[in-house]
Amino acid sequence: MMSLTCLLLAAVLEIPVTNGVSIADAFDQAYRARLQDAKADIVIDIQVKGRALNRPISIDKNFQAKDSGKLIIRGSGKKRPRLFGSLPVRGWKKLPVKMNGRSDVWEADVSSFELTDQLSSLYMDGKMLTLARYPNFDPKSPYAGGWAYVPGRWISMYTFPDKEPSGNRTCMRVGKDDWHDWKVPSEGRIVIYPRQRYGSSYVRISEFTREKRIIHFAQQLCDLPRPGDTYILSGFREELDDFGEWCHDLKAAKIYLIPPKGKNPNKNVVTIPTIDSIFYLDGAHHVEIENLELCASLKCLIAKGGGDVVLRGCDIHDFEKRALEFFYGFNNVIADSDIYDLGACALHIVGGSAKHLNGSVVDNCYIHNIGKLDHCSSGIFLEAQGVKVRHCLIHDIPGWPIYHMGSFHEFTDNRIHHYMLESEDGAAMYTCSYTGGLGTIIARNWISDGIGFAKCAGFGPLAFYQNCHGLYFDANPSGGPGGALVYNNVFERISGMGLKLNSNRCMMITNNVFYKTGRKELGQWSYAIQMTGAKYDPKEHSSTVNTWNSILSARPEVASWPFFACPPDKTPGGNHSWSNVLERNIWYYPDCPAQRLIIHGGMDFKHHTFDYNWICPGKDAKYPIIQGFAWKDVWTRKFEHDKNSIVTDSIAFVNPAKGDFTPKNGNILRKLGIKPVKVDKCGLYVSKFRPFITKEREGAANHPEWFKNPVHINPPKEKNPPEGFSR
Repeated sequence: MMSLTCLLLAAVLEIPVTNGVSIADAFDQAYRARLQDAKADIVIDIQVKGRALNRPISIDKNFQAKDSGKLIIRGSGKKRPRLFGSLPVRGWKKLPVKMNGRSDVWEADVSSFELTDQLSSLYMDGKMLTLARYPNFDPKSPYAGGWAYVPGRWISMYTFPDKEPSGNRTCMRVGKDDWHDWKVPSEGRIVIYPRQRYGSSYVRISEFTREKRIIHFAQQLCDLPRPGDTYILSGFREELDDFGEWCHDLKAAKIYLIPPKGKNPNKNVVTIPTIDSIFYLDGAHHVEIENLELCASLKCLIAKGGGDVVLRGCDIHDFEKRALEFFYGFNNVIADSDIYDLGACALHIVGGSAKHLNGSVVDNCYIHNIGKLDHCSSGIFLEAQGVKVRHCLIHDIPGWPIYHMGSFHEFTDNRIHHYMLESEDGAAMYTCSYTGGLGTIIARNWISDGIGFAKCAGFGPLAFYQNCHGLYFDANPSGGPGGALVYNNVFERISGMGLKLNSNRCMMITNNVFYKTGRKELGQWSYAIQMTGAKYDPKEHSSTVNTWNSILSARPEVASWPFFACPPDKTPGGNHSWSNVLERNIWYYPDCPAQRLIIHGGMDFKHHTFDYNWICPGKDAKYPIIQGFAWKDVWTRKFEHDKNSIVTDSIAFVNPAKGDFTPKNGNILRKLGIKPVKVDKCGLYVSKFRPFITKEREGAANHPEWFKNPVHINPPKEKNPPEGFSR
C-alpha cells in the first residue's frame, strides 16, 4: 500500500486522495486513525478528477459513533471531482453487419463482469443512455409523445374489465400494429400508466402468449391496465434503432450501442453500474460529504439510522433509482446541491415521531428532470415527522414535487413550477395520510404552472391541463386532525384547484394569493377551491381536541404558532378549533369566470370560517360561483360567510413576473387586513457552497408547444380479434 501523507493540525487529520492513492487506501488510513482518536475530525480530501468505484463507500456506527468527531469527505479544486458508481466497458467494436437496418451499431464484450441479470442502465461520461425502446422518444413532444396505447375501445377508469387481460395486473394485450417479433421476453421491460395517472409501473416482462399478443409481467402492475392507457416497451434488441440507445444480450454477454451523435465509445467513457449505491451509511453519525460530483449508479446514498449526516455542495445526477435515501436517522442535512436527471425520486426520508421529530433539513437545493424510468416519481418523498424543505427550486417533474406524509413539516420559501407533466390527481405539495397536515407550516412558496395530464373526466382521450392542484390535503376519511398553517403563498396558473381539502380540520389558510387558477376551456369542471366532508360531530370534535392536547404537550414550542396562540377551544376566526379558517386570501381568476369557488361535498359550513377575502372572478361573473348556494342570499346570510369579503372585476398587481403579487389598491388591502404578498426571495440563494445562483435548465417553461394535446383515434373493433377476446 502506498504511504499516505497525514497532517495532524488541531485534532484534524487530513488524508489526501491523489493520483496513485485509492479511496479504499484513504479509508483504511482513516479507520486506523479513528481507533487511535475517537474525537478527532478526519478529512478525506479527494484531489483527483474522477474515480470509478467497484464497491460502495461504507461507513458504520463503529467507525462513526454518536460521540465521534466528524468524518468529512470533500472534493478539492475548481471542478468537483467525479465519483462513478459504475465501472468502464472497454474494447468497443463496430458490428461488421447491419443490425435493425443500422450500420452504426457498436458492441462490447462484458463477460468479465460476470453479469447474472439483464442490465437496466448504461452511462456515457456519467449520463444515462436510453435503453432501446418502442416507441422511440419524441423530443418535440416529450410528455404526450413517444407512447403506445393499450388497444380497445375507451372505457371509464371506474369500469373494471374482467374478461380481457386488462382485468389482470400481471398481463396486457398489445395492439396489432404495436406487436413486434421480439425473440427474448426477459430482455423487455414496460413503463405503463395503468388506469388513473397517479401511479406508474416499471416492471420486467417474463413471457409472451404470441398467438394472442399478450405480454406477461414478472410482478404485478400498480393498477389494472385498460384501453387507452399509455406504455413504453424497452430493452428488446429488436428496438435498437436510435441515437443514444443500447441493449444487453445477457446470454452472449454483449452490449450493443448506437452512440449519441458525435460520440465514440472508445473515446468517451461508457460504464455499467456494479454497486447499489456510492455511499452506504449504517448507523453512522457526523459524516459530511461536500463538493463532489456523484453519478452513474443505481443510487447515490443510502443512510440507515444514525444522524447528523450532511451532504452539501454536490452535483448529483444520473442514477437509475432513488438518488438519496435516509431511513430512521435524525437531523440530517441536504443542502446547496443540484439533483437531476434521475430514473426515479430525488430524495426519500423516513422516520421520526410527533414527540421526537426527524429534524432533517433540505435547503437551497435545485431538483429537476427526475422520474425518467419510474415516471410518477416525486421530487421529495417524505414518510417522516418534522422535516424542513426550504429555499429549493423544483421544476420539470412528471409527478409531485413534494409528497409528504407525517406531521410537523415546514415547507417555506420554495419555488416550484412546471410539475405533474405526465400525471394527475396530485399537487405541488400533496399528502395522503391521516396526519398529513398536522402541525405543518406552508409559507412564502411560489407555486406555478401545474399542468396535469389525464383522461378527460375519467374517460379518454388524454389531455393536458387536467386535475392538477396547488395544495392537496387528501385522504382524511374520518376528518383527521389536519392543522396545517398555510400563509403568504402564491399559487399561479394552476390548471386545477389552487387548494383542495378532503375532510380536513383545523386548517388555517390565510393571506395567500390564488392567481389565474383554473382553465377556461374546462368551464364548470374548473374549481378555485374544493372542501369536502368534515361534518361537525361533538364526539369527533372532542377526539380532535384530545389529539391537539397530546401533541401540544409533546411539542410545547408550537404553542407560539399563530394558529395555536388562542384560547383552547377557539381559532383566530372565533369558531371551534375543529374548524377550518379561510380568511384574507386573494382569489383572482378573471380568465375563468365560470370557475366554482367552493364545492361543499356535504360539509357542515356552520363550523368553518370564510371571510375578509378579495375575490376577482372577472367582468363576466357578477359574483363568485358557489356550488349549491346563491352567494348573496344563502352563503352570506344563512352561513354568514364572506360577509366582509369584497368582489371586484379586476385587480392590478405590482409585478407578478418578478414575484410581487401586491395589489395596487391599498385601500382594499387595508380594509380586509390582507398583507402584501411578495415571493421574490424564494428559491435558491447564494451561500458558501452555492457561490452563484444556478441558471435554470431549459425545459417545459421554454416550450409551451410540448403541451398541445395529442391526436387520439378511438380504435374501431377488430374484425377478427385474437381468440379469447370479447372485443
